[in-house]
Amino acid sequence: MVHTYIQKGEAVLVHSTKPFDIRNVSVREYIQTHPEVIVFAKEKILMEDLREFVYQSLKESVKVSILIFDDMVLPAQQALLKTLEDIQDDTCILLYAHAHSTF
Repeated sequence: MVHTYIQKGEAVLVHSTKPFDIRNVSVREYIQTHPEVIVFAKEKILMEDLREFVYQSLKESVKVSILIFDDMVLPAQQALLKTLEDIQDDTCILLYAHAHSTF
């Protein structure tokens, strides 16, 4: 097991060989319903999905945003990079992708 500490205003990409369903369930079971954490999970992220993730992440009460995915379309990848460049100082973003993801 590897421990990583994420500071406020940072993002981290975690690659995993676990299937999408297992990653989704394990994260949701661990975090459950913490009011400062959002979990957005979809196997293939489209542009409108990323917009929703960013919108939810920008809410004042959200401190940690977790995006679980296997694949992401190119326009969504580009928009995500812009989001990561402008990350708020009090927010952390965790990208949880499949190890063979094209991301």
